[in-house]
Amino acid sequence: MQEFLELLRNIFPTLVQGTLVTLRIAVVSLLLGVVLGLPTGVARVYGAPWLQRLARGYITLFQGTPLLIQLFLVYYGLPDLGITFDRLTAAFITLGLNSGAYQAEYLRGALQSVGQEQ
Repeated sequence: MQEFLELLRNIFPTLVQGTLVTLRIAVVSLLLGVVLGLPTGVARVYGAPWLQRLARGYITLFQGTPLLIQLFLVYYGLPDLGITFDRLTAAFITLGLNSGAYQAEYLRGALQSVGQEQ
Protein backbone atom coordinates (compact mmCIF):
# COMPACT_ATOMS: atom_id res chain seq x y z
CA MET A 1 0.00 0.00 0.00
CA GLN A 2 2.88 2.33 0.81
CA GLU A 3 4.35 1.77 -2.64
CA PHE A 4 1.04 2.67 -4.28
CA LEU A 5 0.75 5.90 -2.29
CA GLU A 6 4.32 6.81 -3.21
CA LEU A 7 3.57 6.15 -6.89
CA LEU A 8 0.41 8.23 -6.66
CA ARG A 9 2.30 11.08 -5.01
CA ASN A 10 4.86 10.98 -7.82
CA ILE A 11 2.42 10.91 -10.74
CA PHE A 12 -0.39 13.10 -9.37
CA PRO A 13 1.11 16.45 -10.52
CA THR A 14 1.54 15.05 -14.03
CA LEU A 15 -2.04 13.77 -14.06
CA VAL A 16 -3.36 17.15 -12.96
CA GLN A 17 -1.29 18.92 -15.61
CA GLY A 18 -2.56 16.52 -18.31
CA THR A 19 -6.15 17.04 -17.17
CA LEU A 20 -5.76 20.81 -17.42
CA VAL A 21 -4.31 20.57 -20.92
CA THR A 22 -7.16 18.29 -21.97
CA LEU A 23 -9.77 20.68 -20.58
CA ARG A 24 -8.09 23.62 -22.31
CA ILE A 25 -8.09 21.81 -25.66
CA ALA A 26 -11.73 20.82 -25.22
CA VAL A 27 -12.93 24.32 -24.30
CA VAL A 28 -11.00 26.13 -27.03
CA SER A 29 -11.94 23.65 -29.76
CA LEU A 30 -15.62 23.66 -28.76
CA LEU A 31 -15.70 27.47 -28.76
CA LEU A 32 -14.04 27.54 -32.17
CA GLY A 33 -16.57 24.94 -33.30
CA VAL A 34 -19.45 27.19 -32.24
CA VAL A 35 -17.89 30.17 -34.01
CA LEU A 36 -17.54 28.13 -37.21
CA GLY A 37 -20.64 25.97 -36.88
CA LEU A 38 -23.23 28.68 -36.35
CA PRO A 39 -22.65 30.61 -39.60
CA THR A 40 -22.06 27.38 -41.52
CA GLY A 41 -25.33 25.89 -40.31
CA VAL A 42 -27.23 29.07 -41.15
CA ALA A 43 -25.55 29.16 -44.58
CA ARG A 44 -26.66 25.57 -45.23
CA VAL A 45 -30.30 26.54 -44.67
CA TYR A 46 -30.62 30.18 -45.74
CA GLY A 47 -27.50 30.90 -47.81
CA ALA A 48 -27.12 31.46 -51.51
CA PRO A 49 -26.71 28.26 -53.56
CA TRP A 50 -22.95 28.71 -53.91
CA LEU A 51 -22.67 29.29 -50.16
CA GLN A 52 -24.75 26.19 -49.45
CA ARG A 53 -22.43 24.12 -51.65
CA LEU A 54 -19.36 25.56 -49.94
CA ALA A 55 -20.78 24.78 -46.49
CA ARG A 56 -21.80 21.29 -47.59
CA GLY A 57 -18.27 20.67 -48.91
CA TYR A 58 -16.69 21.78 -45.64
CA ILE A 59 -19.05 19.60 -43.62
CA THR A 60 -18.56 16.58 -45.88
CA LEU A 61 -14.78 16.94 -45.77
CA PHE A 62 -14.55 17.09 -41.99
CA GLN A 63 -17.24 14.53 -41.26
CA GLY A 64 -16.04 12.15 -43.95
CA THR A 65 -12.42 11.82 -42.88
CA PRO A 66 -11.14 10.36 -39.61
CA LEU A 67 -10.13 12.90 -37.00
CA LEU A 68 -6.71 11.30 -36.56
CA ILE A 69 -5.99 11.76 -40.28
CA GLN A 70 -7.03 15.40 -39.99
CA LEU A 71 -4.67 15.87 -37.04
CA PHE A 72 -1.82 14.24 -38.95
CA LEU A 73 -2.45 16.42 -42.00
CA VAL A 74 -2.47 19.65 -40.00
CA TYR A 75 0.50 18.81 -37.78
CA TYR A 76 2.71 16.88 -40.23
CA GLY A 77 1.34 17.77 -43.66
CA LEU A 78 1.04 21.55 -43.54
CA PRO A 79 4.74 22.08 -42.70
CA ASP A 80 5.48 20.69 -46.18
CA LEU A 81 3.53 23.70 -47.49
CA GLY A 82 5.40 26.08 -45.20
CA ILE A 83 2.64 26.37 -42.57
CA THR A 84 3.86 25.25 -39.16
CA PHE A 85 1.90 25.02 -35.91
CA ASP A 86 2.93 23.91 -32.45
CA ARG A 87 1.17 20.88 -30.93
CA LEU A 88 -1.58 22.73 -29.10
CA THR A 89 -2.36 25.12 -31.94
CA ALA A 90 -2.63 22.22 -34.39
CA ALA A 91 -4.99 20.45 -31.97
CA PHE A 92 -7.08 23.60 -31.46
CA ILE A 93 -7.42 24.20 -35.20
CA THR A 94 -8.13 20.62 -36.19
CA LEU A 95 -10.56 19.84 -33.39
CA GLY A 96 -12.24 23.23 -33.87
CA LEU A 97 -12.75 22.66 -37.60
CA ASN A 98 -14.07 19.15 -36.93
CA SER A 99 -16.36 20.36 -34.16
CA GLY A 100 -17.61 23.18 -36.37
CA ALA A 101 -18.66 20.74 -39.08
CA TYR A 102 -20.64 18.62 -36.64
CA GLN A 103 -22.20 21.60 -34.91
CA ALA A 104 -23.21 23.06 -38.28
CA GLU A 105 -25.18 19.91 -39.01
CA TYR A 106 -26.82 19.99 -35.57
CA LEU A 107 -27.86 23.59 -36.18
CA ARG A 108 -29.02 22.88 -39.73
CA GLY A 109 -31.26 20.11 -38.46
CA ALA A 110 -32.59 22.34 -35.70
CA LEU A 111 -33.33 25.18 -38.11
CA GLN A 112 -35.06 22.89 -40.59
CA SER A 113 -37.20 21.29 -37.90
CA VAL A 114 -38.88 24.61 -37.10
CA GLY A 115 -41.84 25.30 -39.37
CA GLN A 116 -42.05 28.38 -41.61
CA GLU A 117 -44.96 29.80 -39.62
CA GLN A 118 -42.82 29.90 -36.49
